[in-house]
Amino acid sequence: MKRFVSICLGVLMAAPLFAQKTMRELFVAMPDELCVGVNSRMRQDLVDYAGIQADAEVKNQFGGTTRLDTIFDKYARLRLDEATDIEMRLLDADSMNIICLVKTFKAPEAESVIKFYTTDWQVLDETFGLPVFENDAAMVKWFTFQPDTMSVERYDELCGMIEPVMMAAEMSASDDVLMMTLSLPLLNKSERNSMKNVLLQRRLKWNGKIFKED
Repeated sequence: MKRFVSICLGVLMAAPLFAQKTMRELFVAMPDELCVGVNSRMRQDLVDYAGIQADAEVKNQFGGTTRLDTIFDKYARLRLDEATDIEMRLLDADSMNIICLVKTFKAPEAESVIKFYTTDWQVLDETFGLPVFENDAAMVKWFTFQPDTMSVERYDELCGMIEPVMMAAEMSASDDVLMMTLSLPLLNKSERNSMKNVLLQRRLKWNGKIFKED
């Protein structure tokens, strides 16, 4: 009897582990509207190709090429088309897993949208520690700093050159880390070099509940 009870308890404790979904399952099951032009059958093909270490590419419904660059246990990177990348990372939380999805549009400079979902692909109306900006000026302020050797006037001049204000984000393939910075779509080479003196890349790490600056 004791042996039977022990076995039952062991099965019950292991059940949540067996219920966890893999990145491959999540990628195939993602809603088509999040991956326009590549339906679930195509995504399954991409996963299958990656599994046999073949070129994980398909012709999407628009006639272009979609490529699954990377897929690990907790991370995937998809080049949806020439102008769009999708990154997914599975985050461990206290009582559930969370999908962090980063969609980046390149036209030609990068602009990213970050959203969170349950493993059933229900959108989560949470920012999980990511900043919410009241306006473009607040966003520029968060992504820049004024060096001690730079005047306020010069710093303000450089910040005023950032137009339009666009945020680019990238997930780490190996860690629960999100890198965020500003894009500089309308600046020439000289202006970009000047901006290097004030630009910050924000590195935020998932702590099991929220993203915090690392």
